[in-house]
Amino acid sequence: MQTTQIDSPNIDQSASVAGKTVVVGFAATVAMWVASFATHLPGVNLPPTAAGPIVLATLVLVAFWHGRGAGGIAPAAKLGLGGGLLAGFVTLLILGSYLVETPAGDTPAPGAEGLKPGAVVSALGFIGACAVLGLIGGLAGFKAAPSGRPGRDPLASFSIVACFSVIPLIVVGGAVTSTGSGMAVKGWPDSYGANMFLYPVSLMNNPRIYLEHTHRLFGSLVGLTTLVLTIWVLAKEPRKWVKFWAVCLFILVCIQGLLGGLRVNNVSRGLAIGHAVLAQLFFCLLVAHAAHLSGLYWAIRAEWSTPKDHRIKTWTTIMVHSTFLQLILGAVYRHTGQMHALLTHAGFSLLVAVAALVAGFMLGARPPSDSPDAPFWKRLGTVLVGVVIAQFVLGWLAFFALMGDKKPEPVMYDQLASAPAIDIAKALVATAHQANGAFLFAIGTLAMVFARRLVGVRDAAPSAR
Repeated sequence: MQTTQIDSPNIDQSASVAGKTVVVGFAATVAMWVASFATHLPGVNLPPTAAGPIVLATLVLVAFWHGRGAGGIAPAAKLGLGGGLLAGFVTLLILGSYLVETPAGDTPAPGAEGLKPGAVVSALGFIGACAVLGLIGGLAGFKAAPSGRPGRDPLASFSIVACFSVIPLIVVGGAVTSTGSGMAVKGWPDSYGANMFLYPVSLMNNPRIYLEHTHRLFGSLVGLTTLVLTIWVLAKEPRKWVKFWAVCLFILVCIQGLLGGLRVNNVSRGLAIGHAVLAQLFFCLLVAHAAHLSGLYWAIRAEWSTPKDHRIKTWTTIMVHSTFLQLILGAVYRHTGQMHALLTHAGFSLLVAVAALVAGFMLGARPPSDSPDAPFWKRLGTVLVGVVIAQFVLGWLAFFALMGDKKPEPVMYDQLASAPAIDIAKALVATAHQANGAFLFAIGTLAMVFARRLVGVRDAAPSAR
């Protein structure tokens, strides 16, 4: 059986290690930030002696995973060491909360004031520790499973990391809305007058402040990741339209950040709805961008396509556009409480479910092929069906939970223990429904992009005319 390597033809092997180091660094950063967020959640709030090792362990695991495919002990060492250094440096953006003195009251030190005397030494020590742990993880990964296989295009891999960086932002953003935490932190880009990255962790005991502030921090990580991706695409990507797409993504993430900042000092529901809708739209456009950069997109050939692919393209397109309309209706309801928006959202969910199920089953039933892309379509179809079923169930759970309230209000509380269990459950269901909806939108977008690619290469092939 003839095989085709699924990879981009524009890989610069001489720069591969440097590119992979950036991938490891940002992948570890995303993992460390998520671990830090989880270990400090209200109700969890692990002490530093427990939270710190968990956060650092995620760095070791990421370096270990990438070290497995480094292709040599020297590249594994470089990936681990460089990736650890980069992750430690970027993670200073959240470490700053621990490097400031605990204020006497509820007012943090203005600007960058309030840093502890040994803050610089602590920061350097943290970066050094990350470098050492990354090195250990990379070498351990290579020793555990040495692989001589050619690596994936680092740019394509980084685009995937960028997509994953948006997921925690969307989840935390949904929690912010579900708990009414959107106005909990005053000021922007400062936080109560303090530098946003130096807001003391001791002042985050209020769950609403914690959720809102961490949402801002995750937003800064997404912005930084998108900036790096844009620069990388402009430097290495030969296709002009893909470069244009990257620039548009960076402009969108800047607009999204501005909308979020304006929302802090403005109770406009229009801003809130726009901020919510643009977040998921940006996520899906970023997923499409990652698809364009992937090796599979480059490798798809006319002989891989089937006559049924036009129908797959049609159904995935219907699903994506109807899901976007669902997203708007959901955002209107969550920020205004208008029941007609909720009822329309619930009724329209049937169209989304049907389109997604048809597209998913058609993707999974594509004729067996000896082409390298065959397993991908089956997995994509399975995931799409699973996600839409989960979304349908979560949606109706949220619908019946909220229908008991004449005027639904977000769960607003100062201490987690003071909120009734039923209210917390409603917030969790609403957040899960919103986050899974973003995932459904993204998976549908991915399916649509690749379906359009299949149809495009088929229609362009002389044998297909």
